[in-house]
Amino acid sequence: MTLIHTRMDSGDDSSIDKENKMRFSSALPQTLALLVIAGLSACGGGGGGSGSGSENGLIDVTNENALTDALVVRFGEKLGQKIEGDLPTKTTTGSEPVITPVAESRSAGNGDTVDIDLKIDSASPLGSLLLKVVGADSFLAINLLEETRNKVSLSERLAIGIPENITDGTFCVEIVAVDEEERVSEAERTCFDIESTADDGPVFTEAFFNDRAFYISGVEGTALFDGEFIELFQYTFRSDGTATETWSPSEENNFSTTDTYLVEWSIDEEGRLMTEDADDDGRYVFILTPSAISENSANFAWSLTFFDNSGNAQASDSGTGGMTAAAPDLYAFLADRVFDVNAPDSDIETWTFNADGTGSVRFAPNPDNDFDPNDINNFHWQALTADRMDYIEFGGDGYDRELTNCENDSNVDCELNPTDVEVTFTSIGVNAANFNLSARSDEGRFNFSGSMNAAGDGQQNGDSGNVLQELQGSWSFACSGGESDDGTPESFSGSWLFSGTGLTVTESLYEGNTTCSGQASADSPYTEAFTISVGQDTVAEDGGPATELDIFEAGVLTDLCIVRVEQDRFLLGCEGQAPRATTFNEGEFVREG
Repeated sequence: MTLIHTRMDSGDDSSIDKENKMRFSSALPQTLALLVIAGLSACGGGGGGSGSGSENGLIDVTNENALTDALVVRFGEKLGQKIEGDLPTKTTTGSEPVITPVAESRSAGNGDTVDIDLKIDSASPLGSLLLKVVGADSFLAINLLEETRNKVSLSERLAIGIPENITDGTFCVEIVAVDEEERVSEAERTCFDIESTADDGPVFTEAFFNDRAFYISGVEGTALFDGEFIELFQYTFRSDGTATETWSPSEENNFSTTDTYLVEWSIDEEGRLMTEDADDDGRYVFILTPSAISENSANFAWSLTFFDNSGNAQASDSGTGGMTAAAPDLYAFLADRVFDVNAPDSDIETWTFNADGTGSVRFAPNPDNDFDPNDINNFHWQALTADRMDYIEFGGDGYDRELTNCENDSNVDCELNPTDVEVTFTSIGVNAANFNLSARSDEGRFNFSGSMNAAGDGQQNGDSGNVLQELQGSWSFACSGGESDDGTPESFSGSWLFSGTGLTVTESLYEGNTTCSGQASADSPYTEAFTISVGQDTVAEDGGPATELDIFEAGVLTDLCIVRVEQDRFLLGCEGQAPRATTFNEGEFVREG
């Protein structure tokens, strides 16, 4: 019995060098003979699995043993069988099989099948083909005796299946042919340069963010803000490369419940999300590096760095966090809309939902609020599922902190008296919905049901809800002239961007003239952030209906209010006089696009 195959005939083997045969026999492990004798050469293979020694589900290309376990080697219909030990060394009878040289190297990707055209010439029928990953403790053997008993040469493709979970790098294999007389060819070596995507980390794409809102967790820090806590609540991305950051109320932002910033966003070459915004002192650069991404969520590492106007990094903070996309249908139903609420067991009159995650609840005059006609609490809201919306209502005023009787307390609960509200929708239409509400605060729990209808649906221009919806987007004004505080002429040009009840104004200032001519001031263009609240219905200068929309900056009412929206323009004025809409300086704003 030989170690490669069995021969039932008793031919004369005097032509085989006895010394070489003995050396060859002693070099081969007995398991190879047992596999071939048992007829297992048509079964199994290198494994094709993740391979022993794989880490994090990946096979390191330098781990030869794990790679041997995972390679799938096929010659015709036969698969390679793993045999422990080294390849047999070349015999020296002068009649060994000869493998025509193959390419020294070739490129492949993870999951590829690489075909190697083998041409083998032999003085006797071929018995087996052996392949070994260089450096491994085992090799793969394919029994060829059945197919090649009457052949002394062979041209065939050897297919090598590269594992899906292999890493980048290079590995080499050696191929040996053995004939039925146990003569061993010289090893033929070829190498594989692997370019794998399996070990590439997840990357963000623009499509992942375009026109979507994401709720953020874990983005919080102190290093940039003199030790004061700050936490990011929501990102609202637009496909034009701008986004709105909404921050939770904290001591750092004076417990503002409308702390939003317009930023620019992009995806860099490494697939990281980058946002940037600037102020007079410098710019903030926020980088999110994904560690895991699904269709509607992601985990990431983050860094936030402040650069001064000379480009020097002055402070930074970092950490890890996560994001979850707003439920798209419910978010679209609520965002940038005002709803009239009908709930017999509640004093809620209207809900306002801004796309940036801020909003407000307005209460009807009642004994509990001393019949206040402007009892409004701000909130932060989230569209969590197709039928569930949560919001945190802030009962205290983040700007007027003395209302909470805890002037020196840095605790948000004390400053803002929050109430956690869960709204479950039982039906949702185009402009109306029915809901069940459950709320929890320090004062206890309460539950009620009700309905809501989009304000302004089917009504005339001038309705408050309709005005807010019509304002959304960008408006430009070519030039607005007037006088500065010292009486000298000045003029402005720029644009206004409305997002929910948020207003971002970008302007350039021209001093000394009212025609926006000459060189703009050194700090132009500059950006300011405002918020809008719905005021009273009133009458415009021309006698037509209008709605007063008051404009606040950092919680302080400005001397401007929007009193009318007419298709492609709105009128701006007020100046704090009553009735406001009858005395104002008219300015025309044209919708961009």
